[in-house]
Amino acid sequence: MPAGKSVREMTIDEHHPFFLQMLTELHRRTGGKSSASESMYDLGAAVGMDRQDAQEAGQALIGAGLADIVSLSGKIGITVEGIAYLEGRGAVAPARSEVVRLGSAAVVEPAAREAVEAVLARIKADASDYRWPFEALSEMMADLRTAEAQLASPHPKTAILRECLRAVRALLDRNGAPGAIARIDALIG
Repeated sequence: MPAGKSVREMTIDEHHPFFLQMLTELHRRTGGKSSASESMYDLGAAVGMDRQDAQEAGQALIGAGLADIVSLSGKIGITVEGIAYLEGRGAVAPARSEVVRLGSAAVVEPAAREAVEAVLARIKADASDYRWPFEALSEMMADLRTAEAQLASPHPKTAILRECLRAVRALLDRNGAPGAIARIDALIG
């Protein structure tokens, strides 16, 4: 193994020559937003891969935790870890410190509201992949519905949304879903 490389980095860099290009293209097309998604096949075609190579590279991205599968038809989304990986390699400029957080205002600001909606949508989309006990999944869905009900208000309350997100985060932590935890942590600070 080359000096200074982890096993994961060796697999990524040496076994999938277009891996970094595909991840960079995913970042470009989604604007670096973990709530957006693109077809792994379209990404592969954009960097010169055939369908089989694009599928293998997409699966490698998912396996490395740098992308999440969004649909069985091949849509993937970049993870917080994927963004950090690209930034660490200098493949993309570090995101400006415009991280959207819930904040401390009594009523959620519009940008934070959009961020919460995106995180909730992503968690719901991923929920079908969780192999959790029925009770834990039911509890999480109830917490998500509570948050969505609050978002339906013309004046959604920050404290209520924060507590809903903390409850969902605790369930994700207990039952294993690190990508979703990172999205919630970025939002609630």
